[in-house]
Amino acid sequence: MCSSDLELTEAGQRALDWAIEATSSLEKVSEDLAALAGTPAGHIRLGVPHFGMNTYMPAVLGAFTARYPDISLDITTTDEVANLIGEKFDVALRYGILPDSRNVAVRITEFERVLCASPQYLDSFGYPQSLSDLAHHHCIVHRPTDARTWAFERDGKLFHQPVRARYTIDNAFSLERLALEHVGVTRLPSATIKSSVADGKLVRLLLEFRCMEPSGDRPSIWLVSAGRLLPYSVRLLVDYLKAELPAARRRYNSALS
Repeated sequence: MCSSDLELTEAGQRALDWAIEATSSLEKVSEDLAALAGTPAGHIRLGVPHFGMNTYMPAVLGAFTARYPDISLDITTTDEVANLIGEKFDVALRYGILPDSRNVAVRITEFERVLCASPQYLDSFGYPQSLSDLAHHHCIVHRPTDARTWAFERDGKLFHQPVRARYTIDNAFSLERLALEHVGVTRLPSATIKSSVADGKLVRLLLEFRCMEPSGDRPSIWLVSAGRLLPYSVRLLVDYLKAELPAARRRYNSALS
């Protein structure tokens, strides 16, 4: 019988689960002892959206590892909503949608998302005059954070508008590039498109409406960790990101002005 045919009994599975948990606890104790000795150490598995790793996050993480030279980072760039338990991340940065309630989430900051398209696209397909017009436009949808129904708010009232997704993409960094190629209407952070709007390359649309999450929340950046006791090195990173990320984003946004 080959090893692939073997299956654990219920008792064996419980024993394996206990061993994994014990190993994790031992790693945490080892890190905490190193911290008491004044030398925080460890290996952190971090999930970061593509946009963050292509803009302000490298400087933030570089400063963190300079402060703690015995802590290493294993970074996965992904816009998908991280399953910290299933995908074995220790901590992840998420944009937009409120993360899984099984995880611990801290809102780092809110941001403004706006509806926009290029003048060339609008010359060809017309300017939307109402939310219902979006159903007849080519829309560029960010798969991890944007549903096929876009949410907007005006005068305290929430609206949900179905859209036609001509392009669906998992990388937020590509949304503006597609819009600049005149292929459709999309929703982007206002700070990131300032220069494109100022240069006339993109036009903001339906200014009386504010882009929202389907729940009615404003778009936000979340720092997410699994709902369990975290190793000392991970706690250090979480506290560092909570303190430094808002200022890092402000510096990045100011540089775009």
